[in-house]
Amino acid sequence: MKTNQLGILASRLALAALMLHGVTVGAAPVEFAGRGVFHFTSASGCPPGGLDTTHTECNRIAIDRPDTRVGVNAENHTIVFSTGATQEKEAVVGDVLIHGSGVSEEGQRVPLSLHVLLRRAGKKWDVDSYIHAPVRGNFSSVSIDPYQIVAREGAQTRVLLTPERAHKMFADPSLRKRLARAFVSVRSTSAVNAANDNITVALGLGKFSTSVLRAGFTSSNPASAGDLARTFNNGNWAIELEALSDRIPRWVVQRELFLFGLDAHPALQTLREVGFKDHDKLTFGARDGKGYLRLNDQEAPFDGAAASGHAFMQESFMGMILAWQRTLAGQATAASSAAPKPPRS
Repeated sequence: MKTNQLGILASRLALAALMLHGVTVGAAPVEFAGRGVFHFTSASGCPPGGLDTTHTECNRIAIDRPDTRVGVNAENHTIVFSTGATQEKEAVVGDVLIHGSGVSEEGQRVPLSLHVLLRRAGKKWDVDSYIHAPVRGNFSSVSIDPYQIVAREGAQTRVLLTPERAHKMFADPSLRKRLARAFVSVRSTSAVNAANDNITVALGLGKFSTSVLRAGFTSSNPASAGDLARTFNNGNWAIELEALSDRIPRWVVQRELFLFGLDAHPALQTLREVGFKDHDKLTFGARDGKGYLRLNDQEAPFDGAAASGHAFMQESFMGMILAWQRTLAGQATAASSAAPKPPRS
């Protein structure tokens, strides 16, 4: 058999294994309608950051337009978007977030997510797809539910993303995706402790990059395996976002507030309307089990703090990195505790 034929066969076998791993037998199709954030089961695991470590409904459908319907069939792995034409220029219709895992170039299995953003201008669909990962590089042995994303156009359907293309993004991203990943950099805010719970997001390449946002997570609980679930349920914790630039697009701010359940809070009306100004700080968390939200110096009660914290840590790329750093810190603490102690002299 020729070398290229062996390569094709190997690729098909790998894809078949991926699909078999993600099969959910007998799962009934579901449909989501209207503006909102909805979740469905991941057969390939969930990243750290959940309210419950046994929770499996972490894949996400977000619908931005009220006239949109999305059907999810877990048995044949199909997601179908249906919406009317729009006169807006590239209006965001919604997105899909699918979780899984893969082996990094360093040989460690890490959480991975595929984020697919769908826009529509008139009758034309536009799709942007991104990889969320806590470390850089390409990934092997990827396990992720093999969904095909389809748009319904009248009596016809159009395939927007195939499982094959999604899988290839993790193993061998295209030049465009490589450039996008290089253009957005995430680094530890601390030059001394690279594993601290505080990161800075920058846009641009090398010395021409500009820091735009700092994200941090603090907790009174020490890092340990599964500690985020316990912390969100009954601990003292806080997530802080600080704008380091006034160039963050307003629509991005508005959409992030929507995705993480913050958009309806009256204390954030100004933030919704004008977006972040340079050095604005948004904090939400809990003290002694009571949720709160603070924008700069103005604080208000927030009953939805735990749900918003869970969504941020599990569904945003910044939260994924913070949660993974905390997971590694917990593993290091556990390993140190389990290590045999030297005999006393």
